[in-house]
Amino acid sequence: MQRWEIEAAINTARTWALETFTAMSPEELSRPATHSGADHSRMWTARDHFLHLAGPEGAVIEAIRRQLAGEEFPYPQFIGPDGPVPREQFVASLNAWNDAWLDEHAGYTVDDIVALGQRQRAVTLQLLSETTDQQLAQPLRNMPWSAFVATLGELFALNARHAHGHHQQVLDGWAALQQAGLPAGN
Repeated sequence: MQRWEIEAAINTARTWALETFTAMSPEELSRPATHSGADHSRMWTARDHFLHLAGPEGAVIEAIRRQLAGEEFPYPQFIGPDGPVPREQFVASLNAWNDAWLDEHAGYTVDDIVALGQRQRAVTLQLLSETTDQQLAQPLRNMPWSAFVATLGELFALNARHAHGHHQQVLDGWAALQQAGLPAGN
């Protein structure tokens, strides 16, 4: 992807996420939607999914920054002695990390979530502006996201797909709960 395509995609996705999640009523935001990937007894709400978008973006940007600086991957729980851990182990560790991150930010209001997302996106755009085309084409080095994307540019762009995926999880979760006869969102 070219730099302008990455920037356009992540800006469009951010606008869409803001419009979509902030249009939900307080009841919809707080209604259970999906089971945690780490603890099936824990339910994520639409608000949790919205909040979650900022956490991994910061982690991804830190990993990109470290690779560009020639440093090692900053999240050792995702790296084994032979490189990135198998996808199943990565997903299990990531799900546990996600729950812990949500717990740390549990008191955030929607306004807090918006502001946190703005700060994370500003860091993303700043780093993107400082990254050369050659660096964007670099293959991922010792990063577990290589299960999803191949280059640093594609990893930047992964942030653009994240919000749509989580919104769909909320809608699918509500539909499944409603089909099971439990309270669900619209």
